[in-house]
Amino acid sequence: MTNENSEKTYQELKEKAEAALSADNSELAISIYEDAVTCFPGNPNPLVDLGNVFLDLRQLPEAERAFKKSLDISPGFSRGYHSLALICSAKEMYQQAIEYYQMAIDTGEAKYGTFNNLGNIYIDLKELNKAEKVFKQGCECGEHKSTALYNLGRVYALQKKYEQALEYYEPATKLLEEEVKIDHEKGLDKRAEINNKNLFMYYKSIAKSYTDLNILLNINTVLKSPLSECFQL
Repeated sequence: MTNENSEKTYQELKEKAEAALSADNSELAISIYEDAVTCFPGNPNPLVDLGNVFLDLRQLPEAERAFKKSLDISPGFSRGYHSLALICSAKEMYQQAIEYYQMAIDTGEAKYGTFNNLGNIYIDLKELNKAEKVFKQGCECGEHKSTALYNLGRVYALQKKYEQALEYYEPATKLLEEEVKIDHEKGLDKRAEINNKNLFMYYKSIAKSYTDLNILLNINTVLKSPLSECFQL
């Protein structure tokens, strides 16, 4: 079986497992993923997906074993490193998590989630220059553009560089507004609801940056914009 056919067939099993998880049947999902591990011994993805179920159930030893096996099958597998970093974060082993996230990035195949998680660890550790560098790298992925821009804005706001923060907050907000509009048009109501909550957070961040800059916004403009809810007028 070629890798392409393996991925296609595994994707069908993964959809069944995800349907089981949506129905709160984690036991069935685990069973499906375990069968997939047996059926596709050269594919590391079923092991990572199985590990993620265990991780969500807070069964960390089982999750860690699955993630490590994925790397045994495919050394240098970006998802495997990313997943082991999640385990370390869950154990509050942040330096080791940083190492695993960086190993994932070094493969050249990391998704934006890796940059996002690593940057947030650096923020928690108050290493803002490192967070800035990681988030800038994440912007180059081309994924989750609104989140990538917003995260850079957060770093600059924490550094009290409010004008620079706004240079990222404002385009991030415009992008997310467009995403919410598209979600509604496609009938993706749950996703639209999540993005709406994030959008309000973006508005609040913009409002706070303007406040910290002591810029007095035109009162009529504020009242007509979503920002009005962020100010106590």
